[in-house]
Amino acid sequence: TPDDSDESSARAWYWRGTKSLEERRYGLAIDDFSKSLRKIDVIKFGEFDSAARLAASAKSLDDIESITNLNYMVALCYNWRGTAYGCLGDCKSAIKDFDKALKAYPQFGKALSNRGNANMILEHFDKALKDFNHATMVSPELPEPYKNRATIYRKTKRPKLEKKELAALKKMPPPPLD
Repeated sequence: TPDDSDESSARAWYWRGTKSLEERRYGLAIDDFSKSLRKIDVIKFGEFDSAARLAASAKSLDDIESITNLNYMVALCYNWRGTAYGCLGDCKSAIKDFDKALKAYPQFGKALSNRGNANMILEHFDKALKDFNHATMVSPELPEPYKNRATIYRKTKRPKLEKKELAALKKMPPPPLD
């Protein structure tokens, strides 16, 4: 169990959460990421605008890097916790966490794709397509948005658009390892 008394514990809980997620221990992953988020001053770092203001007032490059890293860690924690909720079938909680991840880091392609996937499961196809479109703009290397758009087009009986997405997917290099 990570030490609750020091700043590094936020990172330790984060890494424990990723391990729990990899082991498909979703409830434990949710708890681990929640503990990590409690260790970070989320009010201070949880929104991209506030992090930008903190960076602007920083006195050194180290200050800026620390703020940026913590803000990104907030986004990662919310994204992965949302993923765990989604794996448990709780798409509404997942979407709330993906929203928070995107508030912390608006150009987070994986969180956009994940939120789109949760919306697709709930059959909110317009919202899902909007997220997938944005995800392909900010992270064109991600295969999931293309695959999931093809799924939506198949479900909504638009075969030409489905084929276009599948063709784009075939041209993509293998996905990077997460």
